[in-house]
Amino acid sequence: MRLHGFATVRTLAVTPHTHTDYEFHYIISGTGSYTVNGRTYPVSAGSFLLSFPGETHCVDGGRTALRQLLFCCTLDGDDSRLAADLAEVCRDRRVFPVGEKQLLFFEGLRSHAERGGMLAKSAAHRFAAFLYERSGRDGEDATHRSIVAKCLAMIHRPSEFIVKDAAKVLGVSPEYLIRSFKKELGLSPVQYRIRMKMETACLYLLQTSKPVAEVAQLSGFEDELYFSRMFRKWTGMSPTNYRIKIRLHQN
Repeated sequence: MRLHGFATVRTLAVTPHTHTDYEFHYIISGTGSYTVNGRTYPVSAGSFLLSFPGETHCVDGGRTALRQLLFCCTLDGDDSRLAADLAEVCRDRRVFPVGEKQLLFFEGLRSHAERGGMLAKSAAHRFAAFLYERSGRDGEDATHRSIVAKCLAMIHRPSEFIVKDAAKVLGVSPEYLIRSFKKELGLSPVQYRIRMKMETACLYLLQTSKPVAEVAQLSGFEDELYFSRMFRKWTGMSPTNYRIKIRLHQN
């Protein structure tokens, strides 16, 4: 993959045209429409547009000019899987809502791509990851990602975390919070918090000689027996046996 042809432009309307490469647009500000292969989509700040090689397309800002960052992408023979995945994901759509805070990401891609060498390869890999991450997202994405980010911040506070209370603060139902969190991270908020505690406990058990009761407290558990029961469920062994077994394996 090679990213090239970057430009930040302010346009009212563009004559329909085609490219031999993939072309991408990120709308920075304004509202308008994007027509590709005869189908027209509404676009606004935060929209991410794409056209495949050979597709006739144009962007129209109407009476208010659109400010956009655009660039092209050349896929090599080694990128055949990515090309096939793009064709599947974009089978019936060419516009994706990615949010209004992505400009720095795209400008970073541009900076690295235009400097060449390993930085250009890094930009290509980052952009490929971006495309795959967005492949399963929908218009609700920006909202629920914001909620998940706020929930994460709440989980990492020293105070007790309760899903029902967090949902109330965030203005959503507990079910919506759990569903959104799981969609982003593959775990519920409670499972994420338990994993964090268990990983903290593993670190203390391996890198210190602190007694299990103290490790439990440092990991966020007030009850040693409950901690030991949860730890066994998580690792398949008691905290003491875990410490012994892993240390023996490391030596």
